[in-house]
Amino acid sequence: MITTPSVSLTRAQSVAVDRIAIQEFGFSGLVLMENAASGAARFLQSRYRTEDAGILIVCGAGNNGGDGLVMARHLYNAGLPVAVLMLTARGGRLSYECQANWQILKKTKLTPKTLSPNASPVSFSLQWDEAVELAIATVGPITWIVDAVLGTGANGPLRHPVDLLVQKMQSLGSVQRMALDLPTGWDCDRGPIGSDIFRATITYTFVAPKISFSHPLAPEYLGEIVVGEIGIPPEVIAQCLLPTNTAE
Repeated sequence: MITTPSVSLTRAQSVAVDRIAIQEFGFSGLVLMENAASGAARFLQSRYRTEDAGILIVCGAGNNGGDGLVMARHLYNAGLPVAVLMLTARGGRLSYECQANWQILKKTKLTPKTLSPNASPVSFSLQWDEAVELAIATVGPITWIVDAVLGTGANGPLRHPVDLLVQKMQSLGSVQRMALDLPTGWDCDRGPIGSDIFRATITYTFVAPKISFSHPLAPEYLGEIVVGEIGIPPEVIAQCLLPTNTAE
């Protein structure tokens, strides 16, 4: 009998989980994303209080952003007040799974608002302020913000405009801050490596904790850590731990 080991995953192992699940077990990336993000949505629903108001989900152009879009759809379907901001990629390219869920969401009344990656700091700040004002007018005061900008694949200190985006996300004041998989700016393997890191009150991480979660500063930046399943069998985890999957 194969059981899922209690492990912490490196960046390379986290990548291997998706690769093995898709290439060797026949999952599609869209199914994995749906499983992961719908679980995150159910978790937020379980913590959402009657006095809470707007939920703002901030998405990037990769698969972490796709997770945020799926999560937004499930919260919207459940009748919760949710708004979405997306930082588009230079050249307009999104990951395949992110693009698919972007197209779905655009067909609903939950119209996502975009932020340009090419904007100057001043212009970007104005875009953010206008988008947040519109979100508040639509869903009420923001009481939850979900960070779905960058995931485990990100490496190195944040660059413009993501660094400024994190600063803007932090400026919302006293709200619940939920990070998907890990906070933007927190390195999967090394933890804090730059000055701009999203400070989460809850980190909803997928499959297993990450190796950097043992860093002494993790409680300050990750808050409460919740591990969510994505529907893969334990054999996938066992394979991702083989020596061939431990190196970058």
